[in-house]
Amino acid sequence: MIGSRRQYIYRPLWQKHHDAIAEGHVIHHINGNSADDRIENLICVTHSEHRRLHHLLKRLPETATARITPEVSARLDRHCEETGRTRQWVVRQAIEDYLSGAE
Repeated sequence: MIGSRRQYIYRPLWQKHHDAIAEGHVIHHINGNSADDRIENLICVTHSEHRRLHHLLKRLPETATARITPEVSARLDRHCEETGRTRQWVVRQAIEDYLSGAE
């Protein structure tokens, strides 16, 4: 810890690969594993989006939060490019679709 704030490795990692983390935003681990700091497992979201994602993740069975492999990350990036959607939107939608039983 530095002062009263704990320093996380994923914050500087995110900033190395992307822009600075905007005010009011946090870094979220897509697969729910906070020890998995691979860049493809990280997205930058608002605080409210972060709370929503954690609420949704609590409803998923453990097997649904499998590791995000490089192949899955590449598919996710292609989908974002094709649809013009952000990575956080696609992740949230995939979780909501899974929970609703959509294919």
